[in-house]
Amino acid sequence: MKTKTFTGVTILALLVAATAFAGDAEPFRPWSETGDVVGGGNHATLGFERLDAFGYEGRAAEDWSRLGQDSFTGLFAWERQADGGHNLLVRGFGENRADGEFSGAFDVRAGTPGTYAAKVIYRRANRFYDGTIEQAYPMVVPPTALETLPLLTWTRGRLDARYRLAEGWSVAVFADDIRRDGAKASLARGLGQTGLNPPAVKTFDSKTMRAGAALQWKGEGLRADLGVSMGKVEGDRARNAAHTTNDDRTSVTVQGGVAWDATEKLTLLGRGAGTSVESTSTEVTGSEVVNELQQHTTTGVLAALWRPAKGWNVRLSGRLSTLDVDGGVTDELYVDRGRSRATLNADIGWRADARTSVDLRLRHDMSELDETYTSYGEGVLPVVVEDMTDQSRTTTTVALKARRRLNADTALKARLEYRNEDVDEKGTDSDRYFLGDRTLGTVRGTLGLSAKPMQGVRLEAGGEMLRRTFERNDVAGVDNSFDADRLTGLVSWFASPRLSLFGAASWGHEVADLPVSAVAPTDAAAIRYDTTTLRLAPGAVLSLANGLRLETQWELVQNRDSVENDYDRLTVRAGYPLGDKATVTAMFRRYELDENRWDDSILDLYALGLTATF
Repeated sequence: MKTKTFTGVTILALLVAATAFAGDAEPFRPWSETGDVVGGGNHATLGFERLDAFGYEGRAAEDWSRLGQDSFTGLFAWERQADGGHNLLVRGFGENRADGEFSGAFDVRAGTPGTYAAKVIYRRANRFYDGTIEQAYPMVVPPTALETLPLLTWTRGRLDARYRLAEGWSVAVFADDIRRDGAKASLARGLGQTGLNPPAVKTFDSKTMRAGAALQWKGEGLRADLGVSMGKVEGDRARNAAHTTNDDRTSVTVQGGVAWDATEKLTLLGRGAGTSVESTSTEVTGSEVVNELQQHTTTGVLAALWRPAKGWNVRLSGRLSTLDVDGGVTDELYVDRGRSRATLNADIGWRADARTSVDLRLRHDMSELDETYTSYGEGVLPVVVEDMTDQSRTTTTVALKARRRLNADTALKARLEYRNEDVDEKGTDSDRYFLGDRTLGTVRGTLGLSAKPMQGVRLEAGGEMLRRTFERNDVAGVDNSFDADRLTGLVSWFASPRLSLFGAASWGHEVADLPVSAVAPTDAAAIRYDTTTLRLAPGAVLSLANGLRLETQWELVQNRDSVENDYDRLTVRAGYPLGDKATVTAMFRRYELDENRWDDSILDLYALGLTATF
């Protein structure tokens, strides 16, 4: 790494007042937020963070979704259970960045068993985008960048509720709202007088709304439900103000299902759904054009769950679906697309005893695509051109999974999967990219071991083999392959009541070959990708006197050969109890990326938080 800097910072602690008992110590989760407690009862944390970034600021913004140095954070969870069984849980997290943007999450869950259940969630996330889009144009020197980093804010709210009307009858409702507001960088980038121009900027101001209700009934050995939902998408999109689009789309979905316990060992299920979408988009690229499009989908599923004998489980299912699209894509292009698909599944499971299990999965998928694009040229006598696509796809998958417990401390598991996809495709448009008739084959195998070789030690080890091939059936000499081999291991050792050690390691080797074909340009060259990846992640948790707790985790990822980069992530955290009801936590986290490029960077995050239980 070219940039090596040591930075120190003084952090001010913030106090949260609370009362009640302190929960049990939580397991170490190195990448969690400071002070976050899962399942530890009622708690709250208030904290302060400082980020020191060395190198390209877009790296911190895009990878960590933050821009600026200082921020305040807070999280809490509060649960109340009444004597009558009523339960209320409120949980939230938020952070106020120095750039003035707020991100967070808020959940409220309430319910009484056998009466009702309700859930309300709110999410707000800010996503920054690299102002260079450098991945599209890899280079050693910095490319031309935008003056400010684009920011796109996602906001979501959702309500789910279920209420029991009477014996066997219940109703469920939901409402969902998703909004996007802001900008992101576009891959579009033209040539200027002095080189590459900055990327184009795409702006968004859109919202997606859905709401629906379902009626459910449960009787003796029979269950049924029927629901309807409606959706609305509207908003504006623009690219550098030169190309703007106004979206207006509505959808209606009706679905229902029934389940019947025919016998004690046989259950039959059926389900169907249909969706209709009406879309109207208005595009402005010098002149205004209105495009109207309709889409209709239908889906039907039949399934059977059968337990023919002790230890045996058989699941059979079939699925049929259709898609029909008809309408304008642009002012000069009209599409008529039809797709049908049929899927057959069979899952057979056998449990010889508590120590041995075998599962076999068979899947056969067939689909047909018939598509016609009609192009209308410009002028007094426009030329009408029709281009057609005819595609038939067949996919067969066979997977076998087995597990065997050798003794109380050792277990083996293995999985072998074979997948073959055969595609026949013909098209008449020479300007569109068609792969033609082709075959894709995949063989994947995994093997895993879980053991406790000695008191306080747990070991997990495994390996994976992957082989993929691609072959054009209609053109000789067009084929390529991708091979991967991976090994993983995880060990944890409770050395003493005060010290725990753990670590993970993985190794992977990937090779991709794309030879020159007979139909390739004369100046084309063969492509060979050969890369080895090594990952190490050791860590430790140490409990000292007076409740002081130290935690550390280091992660190293190295890629070699065709790809040369290093990735390091380090977390050091210390927690000290202030009595029985509060804990102060300090954390340092370093993120270091060395890709031997202009945007190599180091990000240092300092955090201090105070957690209280009540």
